[in-house]
Order: sequence, then C-alpha cells, then structure tokens
Amino acid sequence: MAKQFAKNRLGTVAQLSGKQAGKSVTVELQPCGSAMARILNENGKPAADVQVFAEIVLTPGVSVEDSFWSKTKGPAADMAFPSSLDPGTQSYVLSDAQ
Repeated sequence: MAKQFAKNRLGTVAQLSGKQAGKSVTVELQPCGSAMARILNENGKPAADVQVFAEIVLTPGVSVEDSFWSKTKGPAADMAFPSSLDPGTQSYVLSDAQ
C-alpha cells in the first residue's frame, strides 16, 4: 500500500489514539507537494561541492542543529528524511555544477 501512495504522490497526517481501537477509521489521502531548489554561489553560478539535505518536520520543535550550534532550548522536533518515509525519494542531491 505505501508504495502505491508514494507512486501516486498521496499522503496525509492523521492523529489516532488508543481510544479508537476496534473502531473503523477513515483516513482521506491528499495530493502531496514537492520542492525543488537551486543553490547558487556568490557569483550566481550553480554551487559546487555542496550537499543539500531535505528533512520533513513531523512534530514542531527545536532541531538537532539549532540545539547544538545555537544552544536553542525547548522540546526537540521529530524529523525524518524523505527516503525513510518513501524509499523512492532522495534525501540529498548534488548540485548541477557537479
């Protein structure tokens, strides 16, 4: 099933609890979005030797990077790489300069 959802680019967020155990639950899928970025250097040319990682925020909060580098305090965010949710996607890409 999950492969079919990924192939058709469908998904949703559903909050379920144990109180719904034994009950029929309908989860309606919606078309998913996509993202594309072009990373340029200071001269406006495609940047070389750069890797860009995409993460999906599952639960808002402080990222690992922010808590480490800027010492931001607060509840940690739950994050996932797209490839861990859909093995057919890429978590990082190389620039078109490479």
